[in-house]
Amino acid sequence: MAYYINNKKKKEQAKKASSPISSRGNYNPIKDTFQDKKQMSKLLGCVIVLIIVLIIYLVKEL
Repeated sequence: MAYYINNKKKKEQAKKASSPISSRGNYNPIKDTFQDKKQMSKLLGCVIVLIIVLIIYLVKEL
């Protein structure tokens, strides 16, 4: 039981650290834009890979 409680506390601390709003409650736009850019780059990477796979598939079909 102690392990479960300790693990839960660690997860909550990790969430606080990764959220754009700092633990004191003030908004941190720098952290927020960094996370947005990270997500956008992941999304863009996935889209590019899908387009490349689609092009290869179409070329093989023709």
